[in-house]
Amino acid sequence: MKVFYIFFLALFSIQALGADIAVSSYPWQKTSITEMLADFKKIGVKKASMFQNIKIGGNGPNKNVIFHYKMPKASRDEAKKIFDNAGVQIISIGHISLSEESEIKKLFEFAKFFGVKYMTVEAPKSALEIYDKLSEKYGIAAGLYNHPNKKNNPPPYSTPEKMIDALRGKKNLGAFPDCGHWGRSGFDIVNCLKKLEGKLVGINIQDLSESKECETYGRGILPLESFISELERSGFDGLCVVMFDAAKDRSQIDKIPESVEYLTKRGFKK
Repeated sequence: MKVFYIFFLALFSIQALGADIAVSSYPWQKTSITEMLADFKKIGVKKASMFQNIKIGGNGPNKNVIFHYKMPKASRDEAKKIFDNAGVQIISIGHISLSEESEIKKLFEFAKFFGVKYMTVEAPKSALEIYDKLSEKYGIAAGLYNHPNKKNNPPPYSTPEKMIDALRGKKNLGAFPDCGHWGRSGFDIVNCLKKLEGKLVGINIQDLSESKECETYGRGILPLESFISELERSGFDGLCVVMFDAAKDRSQIDKIPESVEYLTKRGFKK
């Protein structure tokens, strides 16, 4: 009876995690949105995290237009209709590096049009006040993103410490890091996660092969079990983005279904 009770508590804790799964458009960038959504239907996911580098596709008049905040209204309307008909929500966009307020406002208007709820930001530190202000105005949870740490010309938020420093005085901005890039930097991804407790709005998840390429979740070298356990312990209820590289073939895309299943078994909601 005691063993069953412990199992029940553990199961309840996992199911209570409350985090949503979105799949990144990045590995489909050499194809199209319509092809991506056909795969989404097979996988059973309903939320997309969009990069602004993929053509609409399909048979419509705007099939070769790239999904981007500067796309013409007719193209926006067509793209929105395609997503709506597929029953897929664009829940996040990234990674944003704009620094001019007029352009950032256009981006937020674009995000609002598609019902975006999250945004990953890698803009200069001097522009973060603008994102902080517009995040509140538009109700979009913007979070700082990291790329791998480099000795020469390091990215602005490559470490948790840099993120924490940049977030000082910001009321609405949070952190939206990528554990794969922490791993590529040689960092302890669980320790990095602990440092950002209470500041996370979302998390990009990767697993890595020995050569630091994207790997199916649970088959790589990163301690994902411990990483997700830490998310559970901290009560994380934000967005989890399933992130894979692009490739000339479907070698990355084909790793996504098993990786989504890996997360759903831990209580994430697709």
